[in-house]
Amino acid sequence: MTDHPHPTQPPERPRHPSSHDAGTSAAVFAALALKPGDVFLDIGCGLGDHALVAARIVGQEGRVHALDADARCIRYLAAQAQFEALPQVDAIEADITRTLPLPDGSAAACLLAAVLHMPRVAHALPAVFSELFRTLGENGRVCALECGTFPLCGPPLPPDLAGGRIMAAARSSGFHLSSVAMLGYHYLMTFQKAHP
Repeated sequence: MTDHPHPTQPPERPRHPSSHDAGTSAAVFAALALKPGDVFLDIGCGLGDHALVAARIVGQEGRVHALDADARCIRYLAAQAQFEALPQVDAIEADITRTLPLPDGSAAACLLAAVLHMPRVAHALPAVFSELFRTLGENGRVCALECGTFPLCGPPLPPDLAGGRIMAAARSSGFHLSSVAMLGYHYLMTFQKAHP
């Protein structure tokens, strides 16, 4: 086994959109209610800005699994986590519309930040929430951050995903809605696993 020296320079950040810069992070992390030792999922993590913040909260006794289908983003996140000495970050290249490479009941909380509106993901909402139900432990929380229905903001068409579709997919998978917050041009829905 070879030792990898600690990098002295941060990796070059690729151009990629990030919801982390939308002024919503404080509300997102308050809703996630992470604590040291938690296991956190950042599903559709992009460059991993939320994952890196979460890693500092959960500490080295916790774990952050950050998943994205974009290999370039995953490479960047892995390099940035190494640069910041955050070994608790697992940067995983994965299709979030399929079975997640994670054990049953292993996580406390999950974030889906500006990913559910993507056409491939939007068409697979029931499967996505079903997989989250499987991977989250008892009382597991899911926070979904999406663009609201406002003119001249958000990603190109379609600019939003109706909250009703997200709620229906979450409920059909066994989650109940615990809160909704409007955050400027975004909305944040928080779900919790329902008790049988």
